[in-house]
Amino acid sequence: MATAGAETMAASPVIASDGTIYVGPGDIYALDGKTGAIKSTFKTRFAVHSSPAIDTDGTLYVGMIDGSVCALK
Repeated sequence: MATAGAETMAASPVIASDGTIYVGPGDIYALDGKTGAIKSTFKTRFAVHSSPAIDTDGTLYVGMIDGSVCALK
C-alpha cells in the first residue's frame, strides 16, 4: 500500500463528503479516509501555499505559491 510521505502530512488537510482526504504542500494527494492509501495525485507546477478547501459542488481549491488558485473537480 502506498502512502503519502511525512512532509506531505504537515499541511492542513480537508475531508470531502465521501471521506477522501486532500492534502498538499507539494503535489496534491487524495487519500482514502479509512486506510490512508493514496487514491490519486495531482502534480502541481508550483508549491501549494494554502490548505485546500472544497466547494459545495465538490470542487477542490488550493492556493499556489505563485499567487494562482488551482481548482480540481
